[in-house]
Amino acid sequence: MRVRNRKGATELLEANPQYVILNPAEAKGKWHEIFGNKHPIHIEVGSGKGAFVSEMAKAHPEINYIGIDIQKSVLSYALDKVLATDVPNIKLLWVDGSDLTNYFENGEIDRLYLNFSDPWPKKRHEKRRLTYKSFLDTFKQILPEHGEIHFKTDNEGYLFGTYTEFAELSEKELENPNNIPRLIDEANIYKTTDGGRNWIKINSSLNYSYFNICTQLNGYVYILRNDVRRDYNFSIAVFSTKKGYIEKIIKIKPISAVWNDNSKVYYTNNRGSIKLYSLDKNQNIDSVDIENYALQGIGINEKSYAIFSSGETSYFGSAEKENNEIKLPIMPKSIVSQENNTIIIAGNTLSDSNEISLISYEPYAHHLRVIKKIKNYSIIENLQSNDKATIGFIGNIKGAFIEYDLLYSLDKGKTWQIKKLEEPNYIRPSCLINNIVYIYSGGARMQKIVLE
Repeated sequence: MRVRNRKGATELLEANPQYVILNPAEAKGKWHEIFGNKHPIHIEVGSGKGAFVSEMAKAHPEINYIGIDIQKSVLSYALDKVLATDVPNIKLLWVDGSDLTNYFENGEIDRLYLNFSDPWPKKRHEKRRLTYKSFLDTFKQILPEHGEIHFKTDNEGYLFGTYTEFAELSEKELENPNNIPRLIDEANIYKTTDGGRNWIKINSSLNYSYFNICTQLNGYVYILRNDVRRDYNFSIAVFSTKKGYIEKIIKIKPISAVWNDNSKVYYTNNRGSIKLYSLDKNQNIDSVDIENYALQGIGINEKSYAIFSSGETSYFGSAEKENNEIKLPIMPKSIVSQENNTIIIAGNTLSDSNEISLISYEPYAHHLRVIKKIKNYSIIENLQSNDKATIGFIGNIKGAFIEYDLLYSLDKGKTWQIKKLEEPNYIRPSCLINNIVYIYSGGARMQKIVLE
């Protein structure tokens, strides 16, 4: 944001020490004393003209807020809003976001907001981004173990996905042969409200990997994730779409499926004694013993169905075992429900590993039939469906990679077409919105495919 120098900005800031902390280095470790309470402290880095931080302070008197901006004139405009709001739980800092460890002790801040920060889209400017690793290291230091970073942007360079990079070592550290650069993983959740034209990052977690296994129910998104720092500990992150942050972490054994039936969320473990777990709308957990572990599940009209595996044989049927299981003539890989209340199961033909079969199942008729066979493909993944289209990704192993094509239907599975991808090695994460497929390909690259 470019703002002209405001005449009298310095004088205005200095005249309001009740809101503007003029010697922030002296406040380090003393912020609860300055606010006069033990309430959680949330800061916004790059507060701009102060609309967000002042409104949040007004709406949440139980939380202390600190607005930070490097531009003096901009901060003076933020002060105007703070003065108009007239609440005691807000302070302003005229400092650089890269120097926050000079003003806050380790773990002193509970939450940090980055709202529509300058994206610095050019590669040569990436170190200026507030999401660059040097900034993230600073933020991580002043946040506690379970602290949160809330990030919002309308820049296409931040769409959705997970990236991994190596932490840099100093020259002195590199002299020690025992020092190995550690991997830094960042897993992000994005949201679009305009059909995919704009995306907002609504949650970010460092050193976690999010899987493309999730389901949404009752205003929550349930996402399978693992912690690469702790021997790949698995958990389900319960993300509130209303509040914009993860409300609960459910620690679990490694699982292979997460789904819902419009009343409960289900998941199963795939090691040890096998159980089917269910979560109600209040996140209460119940479980029952099952014989075989579930590969994937699906819900239709408050009924839950799943693909089960006994090792060599796969079955399809009710998750609650209310109906007899049906032996599948394929090695199932993916499942999806369609708007016409049918289920499509896709996988490898048992008699031919280089052939993909699509099976349609009608729950009320208990009718299962093969609707499509596709030769010369050995892999199918990530079926998705809405009222406009049904898609999946089919592929083959090429050297060290898998090369995919897009498989899609625009008539509820009656006919299917295959489309080549510009970047065939990338299919995750992907998102189907209306008749458009978005595939994040790393960096700022996004494949956009219009199905016609």
